[in-house]
Amino acid sequence: MGGGHPRPLLRGVRRGGARPPGDGYGGRPHARAGLRRLVPAAGRALPAAPGDLPPLRPGRVWFDSGSTHRAIQVTHPTLREAWARALAEDGRVLYFEGPDQHRGWFNSSLMVGIGASGRAPYTDVLTHGWVLDATGRAMHKSLGNVMAPGEVVARSGADIVRWWAMAADWRSDVRVGDEILQRVADAYRKVRNTFRFLLGNLSDFSLADAVREDELTRVDLAFLDHFRATMLRVEQAYRRFEFHRVADDILKICVEDLSAVYLDVAKDRLYVLAASDPGRRSVQTVLWRVLHDLAIAASPILAFTSEEIWQ
Repeated sequence: MGGGHPRPLLRGVRRGGARPPGDGYGGRPHARAGLRRLVPAAGRALPAAPGDLPPLRPGRVWFDSGSTHRAIQVTHPTLREAWARALAEDGRVLYFEGPDQHRGWFNSSLMVGIGASGRAPYTDVLTHGWVLDATGRAMHKSLGNVMAPGEVVARSGADIVRWWAMAADWRSDVRVGDEILQRVADAYRKVRNTFRFLLGNLSDFSLADAVREDELTRVDLAFLDHFRATMLRVEQAYRRFEFHRVADDILKICVEDLSAVYLDVAKDRLYVLAASDPGRRSVQTVLWRVLHDLAIAASPILAFTSEEIWQ
């Protein structure tokens, strides 16, 4: 086994050639069948080599992972086009893994990329910390402190796990436990409830009803300016890979800026004024812009929630 992958070796020796495929593999049919496909004359000894071949160095077991980018860059048409578009639009390709991959995947990908195409397959490498339990211990089955992501997703939903991963500062070790996930779930519900409020108050609104920006009320225009400044900060945080700041800003917009201030002030116009009153349409215009931009900003984190909003 090399790096978790079976590695069959067909090797010629000075006397008698190699064993026929399947011999010495414990009678496993799939192993014998796989080797027969590799060797046309299955059952015959391979020609003898001039001498014993040197053993493979352990580092070569990383070739399979280090060459995966070639499937995207070269062999798969759809992925190749997506790769080219990403480079043309943003010019960045990110590899994201733990510190053990500095001598593993990061390094093998670099060597294969340089050897095959003369360039690295990535433009940026991020190294995240380890996932620890709530007390700061490494997770091991023997300790019984492993949390299976599938079980958490089944219990709480995929976006809870995604929010936990993005809200944590990946540059250091990250803790996870029931109490931590509960706090994450509480934060997520606040964001989701804000989205629901925005959607509910836009049920009778279309872009044809939108108010021109120079006709917005002073309160609405002031909040829209503040919101745009926050969205610019979110975009800059994404570009710096500071995902925890993105999550913090999205939560702050929903809980402090919207729920506690702007929506509280705007409720009277939403609920009291006539449906087509300019004051009500002014609020709805801002709510539509906020919902649109906020859903886009949150989509890399809350992928499923954002899809619900678009639907």
